[in-house]
Amino acid sequence: MKQLIEERLDIPVAGYVPEVPDCVFKSRHLGLVMPDEIKDIKEKLHRLAGIMRETIDWDTLFRIAQGASFLEAEDETDSFENTSFSKVRIGIAKDEAFCFMYRENLELLSDMGAELVFFSPIHDRHLPKDLDGLIFYGGYPELYGMELEENHVMRRETASAVSSGLPCMAECGGFLYLHREMEDKDGIFREMAGVIPGKAYKEDRLSRFGYISLRQNSGSLFGTSPAELTAHEFHYYDSDCCGQDFYAKKPVGNRGWECIYASDTLFAGFPHFYYYGCPELPKAFLRKCRQYQTEKRR
Repeated sequence: MKQLIEERLDIPVAGYVPEVPDCVFKSRHLGLVMPDEIKDIKEKLHRLAGIMRETIDWDTLFRIAQGASFLEAEDETDSFENTSFSKVRIGIAKDEAFCFMYRENLELLSDMGAELVFFSPIHDRHLPKDLDGLIFYGGYPELYGMELEENHVMRRETASAVSSGLPCMAECGGFLYLHREMEDKDGIFREMAGVIPGKAYKEDRLSRFGYISLRQNSGSLFGTSPAELTAHEFHYYDSDCCGQDFYAKKPVGNRGWECIYASDTLFAGFPHFYYYGCPELPKAFLRKCRQYQTEKRR
């Protein structure tokens, strides 16, 4: 195949990665099994590295890379210039159940004046103290339904904090946690935080998948009205309370649906957001957190 490709296509073949049955990394839903759940992961990675030393011509690969031209791109930080926030404390759920988060989103929040305080809805007994905002990103809460349910204090404190006006964002798995009930991996409905007055349940196939644009129907994005937000959805779960404050539309075709709970203090739904693609979202959230902080100190 190497000779055929190079003769017919006039491109160099730098090697291949063979199938290695004892080094397979399994997937779950739409994501890989997490590293700390894989037995002997370091040994498997070292074995793969050794095989790739033999099957890849690294000199050829590096020569190709070094000859590539530079990519030109606009400075993505322009949208955030002149954005001045006082320091606010943002609690971010992070543990086995909540582990899907963009590093760039976290870095951007920090650059915009957020002190990020991580906590575990599974292991911690209480929310961090003196918070000005709260974020629940995605993950696998359905795999830890019993553990999340048994942490009664954390569920009660979350519901109390959000209902009392603490600004909160939640997406996908985090959105499931805010429900009154969530079906776990074994088909048992577990009590969750109860912020969203509905039931989240498992589907046999993808409910919604891919890129979407979001336009506001009603409600409020932390007191603002964005022209449009870009996002994506990928999940096997659905809800009888998806929200209806925004309308999601696929970039191709006519398919669309209502989604998201959006108010002056809560923005929660299935869509995932990359903040550089929708700067209005982190700006509005941190502005509301700063307002909450100011009112709290009066």
